[in-house]
Order: sequence, then structure tokens, then C-alpha cells
Amino acid sequence: MQIVVYRRVILTLAVLSSLVAFSIPIISVVDGSTAYQTVVADDFYYYLIPARSFVETGVTSFDGITETNGYHPLWMAVIVSLVGLSGSNFTLFWILLFLLLAALSITTFIQLRSFSELLFGQHWWVSTVVLGAHYYGLAFYLCGMESSIVLPLSVAFFHRFWVVLKKNVPPQASQVFLLAFIASLAILARLDIGPFVLLPMLLFLWRSRLDHKRLVLLSISIFLGLTPVLLYFIYNHLHFGHIIPVSGLAKGLHRADFIFSGHMIQDLARSKRVVGYGAFVLLSVIILVWMVFRRRPISMRWIMVYIGFLIPAGSILIAGFRSDWILWIWHLYWTVPSFVMIGCIVFTVTTEAVTGRNHLNTFMQWISPAVISIAFVVFPEMMLGRSVIHPDYLGIESTALRLREFSRAKGGRYAMGDRAGLTASIIERPVTQLEGLMADIHLLTCISAEKDLQVVLREYDVDYLIVSRSRPFNSSRESRTIEIPDPDQSGPMSYRMKTTFQHAPVYVDSSVAGVYTAVFYCRF
Repeated sequence: MQIVVYRRVILTLAVLSSLVAFSIPIISVVDGSTAYQTVVADDFYYYLIPARSFVETGVTSFDGITETNGYHPLWMAVIVSLVGLSGSNFTLFWILLFLLLAALSITTFIQLRSFSELLFGQHWWVSTVVLGAHYYGLAFYLCGMESSIVLPLSVAFFHRFWVVLKKNVPPQASQVFLLAFIASLAILARLDIGPFVLLPMLLFLWRSRLDHKRLVLLSISIFLGLTPVLLYFIYNHLHFGHIIPVSGLAKGLHRADFIFSGHMIQDLARSKRVVGYGAFVLLSVIILVWMVFRRRPISMRWIMVYIGFLIPAGSILIAGFRSDWILWIWHLYWTVPSFVMIGCIVFTVTTEAVTGRNHLNTFMQWISPAVISIAFVVFPEMMLGRSVIHPDYLGIESTALRLREFSRAKGGRYAMGDRAGLTASIIERPVTQLEGLMADIHLLTCISAEKDLQVVLREYDVDYLIVSRSRPFNSSRESRTIEIPDPDQSGPMSYRMKTTFQHAPVYVDSSVAGVYTAVFYCRF
């Protein structure tokens, strides 16, 4: 009875924390404030603007002219649905969005706790660890990115995988099809989860020792379940000429055949954790090789190690070797289930050490959720993200509002690299995203050729270039030298378009946070 009450208390805390977290932007929406616009990530507008374009014209376009596929398809489908439901009522859209994000966060908590209890048993510390992961993970939902939906889908996949696996009878074709279909939804939610949901299914087939006929049947079931992903790739290839989103191609542009992310190395070195990360990755790779070639059935321990260690290590390696770009919080979604697996393993060892000491065990049982809940209340900025507690702390929204007045007076077409999302949404003018994240393949060709930026701006019929950066603008030649993508976003091995304007900017702005914005006229 005690564990039932405890589980209900923890569930109540999880639900309340989600309601509190998402009530902050919802209140902003209802009050008529615009603070909610900076709660979500700037990259969220790379979904919202094309979604509005699709509802109005049937084409996903960021600048109103160039058709693009620079987004993960499942989350785009969700945003398109919300835009379609709300119509021209933007207030309704934002309320529906934040309610959906709150529901997804609670769903992930319930799924993650159910899955963890399946692996570790219905112990009090399982609920406590999942609650801690829930508090930590709320920031992933508040940014409004595709991590909001890939988290519940990936947890659902591994939950279903273990349910099918732990039975002593060979799985039915329908069970394997459902598993593969959930995997396909997770992949469509965020493509880089693909290797981590496909590998367990392939290892299961390899180690299953099934007869040839059943092995073929289950392989066909997996293929059919993954059909949505195959259709997406085929459509992309036929319609856009490449199978993955253009944003993924843009971030993969670099000079060397073999790299490790300059940004990642800088971040690790700056944080003084390079030795720890390196050891973690090396250990995880050794474990993976050992587990792959150890011809034994996939066990509960395998699942724990895979989610807790191997997915984080694999994600670090893939991100590091594939791209030279900086990683943002929504790229680290895998840390939430990893947090739970590692936390539960630690608690398993800890509780064994206090077995028989009932008073100490009871103390730990109630003090643990109390401490992390107090931390949630006392340190909301750390838990929810700075943009929730201090809206527009960088001054991007206020700068964009002033830019809107400029654009209304001048008209014309605009182009921008970093921070183009919210700015484009506010100024309500056509904006070409110059980093290639919302572009066509031609712009990627220009970036990889490192063409003169002013030549590219003329090709795209741009009147004004908006530049946002952390360095002030002055009369020096260096100040008028523009690089896109910005070195603050992409590492030293990335291709860049570059130019030096001969004239001063026609508009200059700055925020108290040290974000400097300038507008250059491109028609001289």
C-alpha cells in the first residue's frame, strides 16, 4: 500500500511541475504579452513559418519563395495540424502548443516510469529517479522543438522492445511490425535516433536462433513497419534531390573528409570535462563491441547499458564526426532516459547497502523527492531554462520589433543567418535563411563553394542583409566583414560565405545583453 501512495505522490509532483512550467508562457499568451515568443527556441520558427506557408499555399517555405524540407517531418506535421486547427487565431495556436507540450512531458514521465519499473521493479527510488529526470527534461519541451515528440516515442519503442523480448516464445509478426512502426515514427520525429532504434532490432534477428522461415517473416515485418521512413526518403529524393532534410546537409558541410567537431572540442576543453567525456565514450565503444560480438540473447542488463551509456556515447560520436556545428539543448534529448538508467543503477547499489536499515531507507525514500522538488522551486532558471524565467534576456525580440518598424518603412526582401527565426516571424517580410537550414540545394552549393556573399544576395534578389552577432559594429573594415554561417555557430572546418561591405550599415541596434544587430543595403 505504501508504494502505491508513494507512486501517486510522485505522479502528482510530475503533473504539477509540468502545469506550473507551461502555465508561465500560457499566462503570457492570455495577458497579451509577447514574452512567450522567446520561451521557445529561435529554431522553433523554422517549423512555424513553413507550417503557416503550407496551410496557406500547400508549400513549406520559410521565405515565401523557396520550397524547403529543412525540418523533421513528424514534428512539422504536428505544427501544421495546430496551425490548421487554430486558423488565423494565433492566441489559440500558442495555447494549444503549450498544452500539447505539457501533455507530452507528462506522457513521457508515465512511459519512462512504467518502462523503468519493468526493468528494475516497482521500487520507490525508480519513481524518484524518473521524477528527477522529468524536472531536468522540462527544458527540452519548453524549447518547442522535435525533442518534445521523439522522447515519448523512443521510450515507447524500448518499452515495447523489452515487452516483446522478455517473453520466452518467439514474437509474432504483428508484434514485430508494431515495434518497427513505432521505430519509424521515432525516426520521422528526429532522424538521428535511427541507428539507435534499428540496431536492437537487427541484433535481435541476428541472435534469435529462429528457423529460416520465421526469420524471413520477421524481417519482412520490420521492413513493412519501416515503410513510412522509406517513403519519406523516396519523396525527398524525387522532390528535392536529396533524401535527408537540407538542414542536415547544411550542417554536414565541411572542408575535411574526416573531422571531429571543433565546437565540441572547444566546449569540452572549456568545461574541463574532456578526459571524463573521452573515457566515457571509449568505455561505451568497448562495451558496444563486446556486446555485439558476444553471441548471447539480449538481456535486461543489455537494455540498461545500451540506453544509459551506448546511446549517449554514440550520439556524441555521430554529432562530433558528422558536423562542425554547435549542439543546442534539444540535440541532447537522449540524456533524459540515460539519466534514468544510470540513476536507477546507482540507486540499486545504494539501497542494497542500506538493506535492513528501515529508518535510513524511509528517510531516503521521502527526502530524495523533497530535495529535487525544492531544487525545482529554488532554481527554476536552471530547471526550466533562462528564457522562461527571463523572457527575451538576449534582447532578440525587442530588437526584432524595432527592425519591424524599419522594414515597414523600407519594404524589400531580407536575408539573415543566425537568429533568423523569431526575427522573420516578427518583421513579417520575406527572409532568406542564409545558413542553409531553410534553403534549397542551390544555396548549399554556394556555401560549399564559399562564394562571395554579396553575389549570393544578388542571386536571391535580397535588398537588405540583417546581421546579428556578439561583436559591435563600427567604421572599421573588419567590422564590415561578414561571415555566414557565423563562426559562433559553425566550427573552424565549416565552409563559409564571406564578404566585406564597402559602406556602413544603414541601421544599427544593440541589446543590453550584448547582442549587436546591423542592416546592410545590398543594392549598391
